Amino acid sequence: MALVYDCISSNRSNWDQYSGGSTFDGTSDYGKSDVDDMIVFRGVVVKHSESIDSNKEKINSSGEQEHRAVLVTESSNCSPGYCRLIPAADFETLTLIFGCQHEDFVEERSGKTYLSSDKFLQCMIKRFEHSIPLNTTEHTVHGPSMKFAHDNIYGYQIHRPDLPLDHDTAHAIIYDQSPICMQEWTQRERRFNWPSQNIIEKIQKLSWHFVPVGDRSSLNFSLEWRLSFLLGERELAWNFNDTQIQCLVILKKLRNTLLEPVFPDLITSYHLKNSVCWLSEETDINHWVPEQLLSRIRDCLTYLVDAVEKEKLPHYFHRQRNLFHNRFSDNRMKKQVISKLCTIRNNLLQCTMTYGLPADSHLFKYWKTHTGNIDGVLESSKRNKELNELFYLKKKVSIQSRFNQGISYLFANISDACESLHKLVQTSKAIGALLDVDDNFKTKILKCLDIQMGFRYYEQYINEENVQRKEELLRSTKKHFEDGVLIDDFTGALYSLSLHFCLKEYNTVISKINTILGQKKYLLYTGKCSLLHGIELGMPNGNLFQTSEAPVTADEDDIIESAFDFIFSRDHISCLPYPLQVECAMVMTQDYGERFILIHPVVYIFLLLQLSCLKIDNFPAADEALKHLEEAVSNIGGNLHRYRSLNILGYSYSAHKRTNEALECYRLSLYHSRSKLPRVKNAAIYHVAILAYYTYKFYEFFCIPIGAGCSFVPSTDEESAHNGNGVEDIIYSRN
Repeated sequence: MALVYDCISSNRSNWDQYSGGSTFDGTSDYGKSDVDDMIVFRGVVVKHSESIDSNKEKINSSGEQEHRAVLVTESSNCSPGYCRLIPAADFETLTLIFGCQHEDFVEERSGKTYLSSDKFLQCMIKRFEHSIPLNTTEHTVHGPSMKFAHDNIYGYQIHRPDLPLDHDTAHAIIYDQSPICMQEWTQRERRFNWPSQNIIEKIQKLSWHFVPVGDRSSLNFSLEWRLSFLLGERELAWNFNDTQIQCLVILKKLRNTLLEPVFPDLITSYHLKNSVCWLSEETDINHWVPEQLLSRIRDCLTYLVDAVEKEKLPHYFHRQRNLFHNRFSDNRMKKQVISKLCTIRNNLLQCTMTYGLPADSHLFKYWKTHTGNIDGVLESSKRNKELNELFYLKKKVSIQSRFNQGISYLFANISDACESLHKLVQTSKAIGALLDVDDNFKTKILKCLDIQMGFRYYEQYINEENVQRKEELLRSTKKHFEDGVLIDDFTGALYSLSLHFCLKEYNTVISKINTILGQKKYLLYTGKCSLLHGIELGMPNGNLFQTSEAPVTADEDDIIESAFDFIFSRDHISCLPYPLQVECAMVMTQDYGERFILIHPVVYIFLLLQLSCLKIDNFPAADEALKHLEEAVSNIGGNLHRYRSLNILGYSYSAHKRTNEALECYRLSLYHSRSKLPRVKNAAIYHVAILAYYTYKFYEFFCIPIGAGCSFVPSTDEESAHNGNGVEDIIYSRN
C-alpha cells in the first residue's frame, strides 16, 4: 500500500513523499497506530565533497532543464550517523526550493556557512502551518519531524474513535551517494542468510536521506543532520514473515502497556524494531515460526536487557551508531528498566496473553473466559476441536479486511491528491508501472482511479457546450464508470448507478438495483460506517440484512466477497443525488480536516432506489425503499458517521411529506455529531434552515395560522426547469 500511497502523494506537489510508520509497515499494535511521512524536496542533493559543480543546470530524462542545489557533507567531530551540511554556492536555488529567505535557514560558524537543521525545521513549520487542519489536537516538534495529533475523523488507521491519530512529517534532503556504512551492512557475514541476497541488493538501490535533527550531546547540535534509512527499514519490515511481524507487534503492545507508562520514551518502538532485525539476522529463519513465537519474543527481551546493561544498541543499518547513547546515564533508572524487562520475560506467557493481544480478539476473550489460567485454556482447547478453525477463519477475515481498508484509504486520498483529470491520468500510469505491488491490489486501485476519472469527465460533460465534444465526454464518462464496477462485488456497480441517476435514467437505476438485491450472496463489509461487518443479499422482500459477521468458510479457495463504503468528495458533487451534494458542500466550507464523506453502501442503495421511484411516481415502491432505508440506518449503530446517515434518512422523510420525522432525524444527527465530533459542521442545520424558511414562506403566502402543519416534497423536473434552478427546489403542501 505504501508504494501506491507514495505514488499518489508525490503527484500532488513539487516534492517526493514517502510513507512509513506502523500504518504502512503492518506493525500496528492494534490500539495505537501512527503515520510517518517524509517529504523530500526535488532539485537539491547532498554529496560527499566539493569536487562537483555547485548550482548548475542539468538536463533531466525528459530533456528539460532543472535546478540542482548541492550541499556538501562535513562530519568532523560528529557522532556516527550525523554530519553538517554546507551549501556549495549561492542560496538562490535553495531559497526557491525551500520557500523561505536564506538567512532563515543558514548559520555562520567558524567562518563557514552551514544549513542549520534547527532553523530549517522552524522554516518548514512556518511554511506549512497554514495547512494544519482544525482537527489537530496537538502540534509539536518531535526529533526531525512536525508531530500532529489529529481527531480520528474517519478511523482508517485506528479503529477506536476516542484515540487520536499521530502523524509525523519530516522534511528531508536526498543523499546522492550511498552512505559509507552501507558497505559494511552489505558485505558483513550473515550465518543464516537473512535478509536474503535479493533483498540486500534491492535495498542497495534505494535512496537515503538527511533529516533535520542533530546529536543532542553535540556542541553543534543545531547544525547537524541525521542520516535516515526510512526506505531500507520499511523494505525490511515488508519482508518480515508472519512470526517476525507478530513478535514486533506484541513487543510494541507490551512496551506501550507495561513500560511506557513507567519509563516514558526510554524504550521506543524504533529500538524494538532494530532488536527484531538483529535477532532475525542472528537466528536461523527456520526458528521464526508460529510454534516458537514466544521463544523469539523472549530472545528479543533478553537482547534488550543486555543492550540496556551495556548501554549500547547498534543501529541495524549503521552499526557504529549507538541508539542508546546517553539514554541510560541514570544508573538507578537503568536498573529499574532492566528489572521490568526481566519481570516481563520471566512471566512472558501471562504478560503476552493479558497485555499483548487485541482486546477484541477471540484468543484474548478465550483467555479472559478462563480467568487467565493457562491450564484451563489448554485443557479446553483440546476438547474444542473448532478452536483452530475459528482462529483460521478470523485470520482469513482479518487479512481481507486489511486489504480492503488499504484500498479504501487510497481511494479516499486519490481525489485530494489529484486535483485534475490530467493528474489522475498521470497517477494511473505511474501506479500501473509499479512492479513491487500485488497485482490484485494494483488492479483494484486502478479501478478506483477509473471511478475518479468518471466523475471528472462528467463534470466536464455538464459544463461543455459543444454538442460533439459533449457526446465524446459522455462516452468517456460511461466507460470509466463501467471499468470501475470491478472494484468490488457490490459498491462499484452503485457508483455507475450514480451516473445513471444524474442522467435521469431512473428506470435503469431501479432495474439494476433490483437485480443486485435479488442475488443471493454474503459480503464482508470492512467500512467505517457501521458496527456490523456482514451484508446478506437476496432476501425474499428485496431487503438487505446486515449481520455482525460475514459467513466465511475454511476453504482456502473460497474467495471472500466484499463491500466498501462510498467515498465522495467535493470533486464528485455534480454527479450525486441532492442530499449528498449538501454533505459534500459542507465539507467544502470548513477546514476541519475533512476532505471527503463516507456513506454506508446499504444506506446509499436504498436512497438511490427511493429517489428513483419518486422520480417516476412509483410511490408504493418508494415507500418500501424508505422502510428498508429506515432499517439500514437503525442497524449501523452509533459509529462516527451515523449523523450523515441520519441526514439522508431525514431528507428521505421530507420527500415523503413526513416533516416531523425528518426533524427528529436532524435533531438526532446534530446530537450525535456534537457528542462524537463537536467541531464538524453538520449539514443537518442546513436542512432545518431550509425547512424553516419554506415553512414560513408557505404560511405567509397562504395566510395559514401558525399552529397548522406543513410538509415539503422535491419539485418535479418541470418545476425545477421553470424556476431556472440547477438543484432540487423544495415546495410545500398542506398535510
